[in-house]
Amino acid sequence: MAALASAEYAYVPAAITAASLAALMVLGSARAYARRRRNLSLFNKRSLEEERNVLRAVSLANKGGKATGKAVAASYQRLTGEQIQPDRLFEKLHEAEEAGLVERAITSREDEPILVWKTQSPTL
Repeated sequence: MAALASAEYAYVPAAITAASLAALMVLGSARAYARRRRNLSLFNKRSLEEERNVLRAVSLANKGGKATGKAVAASYQRLTGEQIQPDRLFEKLHEAEEAGLVERAITSREDEPILVWKTQSPTL
């Protein structure tokens, strides 16, 4: 009889574990979202127009496909009407990455690895 009673409640530990994992995932996502919003707010308060335009260019390049360095530079030129030097663009992207506003990723295009940039901020 005791074996039957324990078999009836065997799902309880699994359900508790699943609920705990789901709660941790939601909490982690909420914290990441809050961190990105806070970083964006601080960045907007302290950044120059050039840095804002670089973030907008990354976002625009992502909408058009993969945001490679060339695609971001082309988007920047469309936004501002000015070219940006590759070294300067990389410097601004690196600063935004340190602030948590963009992240770099390696992806594949025709079996060749390429570096792409993805925005991490909720809205630009």
